[in-house]
Amino acid sequence: VGGKVGPGNGPAWTNRTTVFDQSHFQWQQRADMVVPRQLPAVGVIGATKLFVAGGYNGLTGVLDSVEAYDFSSDTWRLVGKLPKGVVASAVGVVAAAGGGPPAKRQFCVKWTGP
Repeated sequence: VGGKVGPGNGPAWTNRTTVFDQSHFQWQQRADMVVPRQLPAVGVIGATKLFVAGGYNGLTGVLDSVEAYDFSSDTWRLVGKLPKGVVASAVGVVAAAGGGPPAKRQFCVKWTGP
């Protein structure tokens, strides 16, 4: 997702999304992100959502925006802002946690920022 392309007419930050289709062994273009960015933190939750957070572009500098991509509808949307812009960060995602009956399951997501 995203990145920086160039040199052509000078460097440009992109909002392009390209997905690898394992069944056809090829790359496919998908919907563009809302904000062009390079070096965002990227994480997947389940098999349905991809999140990008922060990053950088030469238009606005270090970014604090967070976007979510929905695989089933091929759409991006802004979903929030980080407490502070970040670039070249990492994301950790919990795919499954807890146990026991649904009423006893506990999930925890924690933002640890600069």
